[in-house]
Amino acid sequence: MNVVLAKNAGACYGVQRALDMAHAASEGVGAVYTLGPLIHNPGVVGELARRNVLVANDVDDVDEGT
Repeated sequence: MNVVLAKNAGACYGVQRALDMAHAASEGVGAVYTLGPLIHNPGVVGELARRNVLVANDVDDVDEGT
């Protein structure tokens, strides 16, 4: 099988900016929460979770953290 990779691939500017901000926030203290997933990619969401960036489905789901 021949796999062709596009010259430019990845997230759009807005999503990349949100991911960068989440990564920066995760270098601080405690858990970081997003209201819903930042991106609909299970691999990326899993990587964020390993960095302690977690998904909250509702604001009331968050007791503490950023």
